[in-house]
Amino acid sequence: MRVLLVEPFLGGSHQAWAEGYQRHSANDVVIIGHEGHSWRWRLRGSWATLAAQARDLGDFDAVITSSMLDTAKFLGATRFRLGSTPVVHYMHENQLSYPVAAGQTPPVEHILTNWAATVVADQVWFNSQWHLDTWYAQLPDFLGRYRGDTHLDIVADVRHRSEVVPIGVDLRPFDAIPRSSRARPLVVWNQRWEHDKGLQQLSDALRSLAEQDVACDFAFLGEVPQTPPAVITELVAWLGDRVVHAGFADTPTYRRILRSADIVLSTADHEFFGIAITEAIYAGAAPLLPDRLVYPERIPEKLHDRVLYRNTPELVDGLVRLIKNSAERTAIVTALHSEMGRFDWSAIAADYDTRLASLVTRSATTA
Repeated sequence: MRVLLVEPFLGGSHQAWAEGYQRHSANDVVIIGHEGHSWRWRLRGSWATLAAQARDLGDFDAVITSSMLDTAKFLGATRFRLGSTPVVHYMHENQLSYPVAAGQTPPVEHILTNWAATVVADQVWFNSQWHLDTWYAQLPDFLGRYRGDTHLDIVADVRHRSEVVPIGVDLRPFDAIPRSSRARPLVVWNQRWEHDKGLQQLSDALRSLAEQDVACDFAFLGEVPQTPPAVITELVAWLGDRVVHAGFADTPTYRRILRSADIVLSTADHEFFGIAITEAIYAGAAPLLPDRLVYPERIPEKLHDRVLYRNTPELVDGLVRLIKNSAERTAIVTALHSEMGRFDWSAIAADYDTRLASLVTRSATTA
């Protein structure tokens, strides 16, 4: 099959998703998109420029659009080219459930763009059950604020067309990197340096841990904004020579650090899937994760008591326990390795292919 994948934001996890599927799919996947910056403009304006690109690319059997695209406008602008071609809208994230930074207001226009995309798509794929459930739990209150014709009567129909279809992750490359050991356990935090990743809790926890004089080192990975948050830069400076890396790392360096990590932690206030945590666990790091968001879904229930924490003191206690107990770290990683491995693109791309083939067949029989 020939599949058009429309990703306006070719950067970070969005680019990895688009190119990962293209690389591993048995289909002929054609990607159109823009560079990974100016996300608000990508969400609001990319439909016009990408529709112009799509009109010159010939026919397709199926279309996949990203949640960074105003899919409703894009399909309107390509109606003469794409016609009744079945469309899947992939929900990486949504602006309704995304935590708002201090001093900002919820982006109503962006939320309506997300909602319109789910209405016009033939299928809506969410990257986790938590994401799907949260979106549909919050929609009635959001739509119900309007007077008359609130769309509440069509939510159930859109929900019926929605499925949980995980994102793929490039995990196999970690297998080619030897696992390295260190003199002191390495604690890794591999998240974007942004407000929605729980920066204050991270700082509080690691300062408390350091004051207990527990022998360990730290690595802070992830994308750093042009003006790094002071709470993190001050933490890194305070930890001093115990920090082995702070800031963005290229792919080889990132993978090498994860293969030497003993513990990975998250303090996120937002996580719809958790690619970075999936990578770190697969690479051999024992996780400590908040008992919220997608994490209870990602970790088998039998390990919740050992992996999930409810507050900062529990996080600090968990760090001390795992730093001092290498046998427990090994046991947790061993139990989780195959759980994470099921998200490798070798399995996920084949699932996408199967789902798309089924959608195309059904669309042909109902045309």
